[in-house]
Amino acid sequence: MTELRTKNLLPLGNRPHPRTPFYCCVCHKDMNPSRPYRLVRVIRGGMVVLHPGDEAKYVTDAGDLGGLPIGNDCARELGMEWTSAP
Repeated sequence: MTELRTKNLLPLGNRPHPRTPFYCCVCHKDMNPSRPYRLVRVIRGGMVVLHPGDEAKYVTDAGDLGGLPIGNDCARELGMEWTSAP
């Protein structure tokens, strides 16, 4: 089995409760879907991001949460190379 590139998302302590169904998966701030944002593939039940270059090697399992929106500030902190365009 090939090694997948993954990165842990740093859990934030006091995250706000989103008021809308479209929010950043890291900080939980509400986002406007008409404004620029990025996506991350969250696996292993959450808080682990799969590198977009390893999508073809990844075998979907029960812990796969799919592509979730991430705000641009959080995406820059994570590293833009770990995100993809919607």
